[in-house]
Parts: sequence; C-alpha cells; structure tokens
Amino acid sequence: MKPDTLKVFLAAYEKRMLTLARHPGLGRRVSYRTALTTQARLMASVIAGDEATYTPFAWR
Repeated sequence: MKPDTLKVFLAAYEKRMLTLARHPGLGRRVSYRTALTTQARLMASVIAGDEATYTPFAWR
C-alpha cells in the first residue's frame, strides 16, 4: 500500500475499533476492540475445555 492509502486505511480502522456496540455476553456496550478481545478469550476457553459453547459476536 502506498503511504497515503495506508494512513486513510488505518484512520478508518481505528475509527471502527472505537465504535461502541452491545455485546450480548457482557450485557453492555463496548468498543469493537474490547469485543474482539472478549471473543478471543471466550474462544480460548472453549478450546481449553473451560467453557462448553462459543457464542459469536454479530458485526453490523
């Protein structure tokens, strides 16, 4: 990517990661960045056998 294109992409990505959305597992609004971290931890718990099921987070 050209430097100018990369700057535009990263600005849009950062804006999206700061957007708030309701997370069903947490029961509150969190940033997409926090939602991704939570989902990764939940998936790791399922893989490790600590949790029985994985509930996906629906993006809009």
